[in-house]
Amino acid sequence: MKKIELDKDINLYSLSLNKDVDESPFKFHNQKSIELKHLGKYLYTNNDYYANIDLADSFLKALNKENVNKDYLMNNVSTMYRFPKLTLSRDKLSSLQKDCNFRIIRDRTKADMWVISQKTLVDMTNMTYRDGHKVESLLNILNLYHSKFRDPENSTYISNFIKDIEMFKEDDLIVIEQNWYTDDDVTSPDYLTFIEMNNKLDALEGINRGRGYIHYLPDPKEYQELVNNADKIIIDSHVNKLCVEDSVSFNKDDFERLEQLFKSEDNENINIALTLMANCNVEGSKTVLSLIFAFYSEGMKGVKVWNHVNFKYLRKIYEGYINMTMSSWGNAYDSLIKKLCEDKCLSMWSSRYIANKMFVNVLQNNCGAFTKDAVFVTTVESLQLKDEYKNQITNDEQNISELVETFDDLPF
Repeated sequence: MKKIELDKDINLYSLSLNKDVDESPFKFHNQKSIELKHLGKYLYTNNDYYANIDLADSFLKALNKENVNKDYLMNNVSTMYRFPKLTLSRDKLSSLQKDCNFRIIRDRTKADMWVISQKTLVDMTNMTYRDGHKVESLLNILNLYHSKFRDPENSTYISNFIKDIEMFKEDDLIVIEQNWYTDDDVTSPDYLTFIEMNNKLDALEGINRGRGYIHYLPDPKEYQELVNNADKIIIDSHVNKLCVEDSVSFNKDDFERLEQLFKSEDNENINIALTLMANCNVEGSKTVLSLIFAFYSEGMKGVKVWNHVNFKYLRKIYEGYINMTMSSWGNAYDSLIKKLCEDKCLSMWSSRYIANKMFVNVLQNNCGAFTKDAVFVTTVESLQLKDEYKNQITNDEQNISELVETFDDLPF
């Protein structure tokens, strides 16, 4: 990912052009036909909405606070400040406070550590779908037309407007916001000149060579405060991990117990399952949590614990699995295996669980193949990982023959 320069000092402005007028003679100061406002600090621009550089992600990676543990908190943190919009349980944080002997205070300038969330950073940025223009290119057009206005008031108005823009820095950018409505009955010569100038500005090619996604910080000072205090900032998801690091790690037996709770389709049972998940050792339960979210997240969304702050941080960590649809198509199961490899938590038993689910849901139920009455014979054991994925399996204690016997819904 491209790293965003935190010290970039380019301002972004908006030039608004309003053609919707119904007055003759045409007067700039009456019609508010041209206005300029400061949008904020320019960050970056691109032409692909789905390839946006994530300012929050870039900032959080730069924090590098993964080494902060309970010993660090006990020795270095006596006061902590919570930013708004955290996915952080107050109950769990209260328990961590007792363990590490720190206080939550309301004045962040006096706090040893600040806790922020990804949403804290995301809400600081904004985006507009426009082209960005250099100061010089806009001035060339404005200077070309300002002397063409016949009314001295209009000419003076544009001249003063040009002087304001001349005060901008050379690298500053301006986006043009146009109101495309025109009144054909307006015949004022100055209005017609204004329309001609608008057309020239509209045809002007900027840094995007057309429209693009321009990202900016509406309040740079707020963001700069975080940059200046990066050494004391920690993300809420890491604090959540510290809150549960002494909790139990889920294993295959726990997975089977959770699965039974979800299969019951009883809301109280599902709430119990979500509560257990929220309070487990997240790092030590990656395989179990990944599978549970991949196969059972749809059944979670209607129960109350789903929206509890205790559970929301898990949803964020495992959103890649929540968004999977383990349907009757084989590519979903391929994606799940690849995701588990990416997260370094593919185990032997999880690979065989997925193979079994694929055999039943795709080959048997969807394609109608390999049922007990089929003329061709095959078993789930014939579904084998390619070596490139088999080599990424983490160590576990069970072999394939033992695992095959543990699944209740095998099709043979």
